[in-house]
Amino acid sequence: MEIDLKKYANFFDAHATVFDDVGSFQIHSHNTKIQMEIVFLGQSNHYLDGKYYCLSRGDAYIILPDERHGHFPIMDSNLGLYVISYNEELLDETLLNYLFSASGHVVVKFSEAEMKTVEFFCDKLIDAKTTNDQFKMCAIKSLLNSIVVIILRKYAQNTDIDESIDSKLVRNVLKCIEIHFRESDYSISEVGYELNKSCGYLGTLFKEKVGVSYSAYINKRRLVFAEKLLREGRKNIESISEMSGFNSVSYFIKKFRQMYGITPNLYMENYSKKYQK
Repeated sequence: MEIDLKKYANFFDAHATVFDDVGSFQIHSHNTKIQMEIVFLGQSNHYLDGKYYCLSRGDAYIILPDERHGHFPIMDSNLGLYVISYNEELLDETLLNYLFSASGHVVVKFSEAEMKTVEFFCDKLIDAKTTNDQFKMCAIKSLLNSIVVIILRKYAQNTDIDESIDSKLVRNVLKCIEIHFRESDYSISEVGYELNKSCGYLGTLFKEKVGVSYSAYINKRRLVFAEKLLREGRKNIESISEMSGFNSVSYFIKKFRQMYGITPNLYMENYSKKYQK
C-alpha cells in the first residue's frame, strides 16, 4: 500500500531551535496535535495549563491537545528546545492510552547520561523527517514512539515513588475514562461504582487534581476522538457522534464548535479538500 507522505507531513514535525528571546512566546494551545518539548540548552519558566515549571537542560514534557502553555524569560538565558508535534495516528495505542490517563502533567527530568540517549533519538528523528524514501514513515513512527517510551518510563518511575493515595485514585478514574469514554451513559456514578467510592467525593477530587470537572474532561476526550474520525472521513456525522460517546448529535455539534471553532461537517469538508489538492 502506498503511503501518502504529503498527508503525513501535516501530522508530524520535529526540529531543534535555540531562542534568544523567550519573552516572545505567547500562551497558546494546539487543538489537534500532541507536542513534546525537551530542553537541551538554557533556562526558562514554563506555564503549562495552570502550573509553572522552572526548566533547564534535561527537562522534558508532553502537551496534550488543547492544553495551554507558554515560556517566560529568565534574564541572560537562551533556550534550546527539541520541539516534536504529532497527531494520534503516529503513536502506539498503549502509549496513547497512558498519556490520556495520566493524572497531572507528564513532566520529567533526565540525568546527563539519559539526556545523551534522548538527544541521539531526537537527532535521528529530525534526520528521518528530511528523507524521502519508502521507509520514511516507518522510521518516523519508530523513533517517535521510542522517545515517548523513554519519557513515559521516566514519568512512571517518578509517579511510583511520589504519587499520593488521592493521585492514584484520580489516575484510576482517568484509566476508567480512557476505557469507557465512547459509552454515552458512562457517568461519574459508574466510575464510583467501579472504584467503590462516592461519586460526589470522586467528582470533587477529580476537579481539584485535574483542574476541570469530570464531565468537561470526558467531553474533551470524546471530542479529540471525534476529530480523529472526522480527519479519516469515512463516517457521517451521526455515526461519529455515536462512536465518540455522544447521545445527541446536536449536542455533539455544539461542543465541537465550541472547542474547534467550526462545525464537524465543515471541519471534515475543509480537511478533505486540503488533501485533494
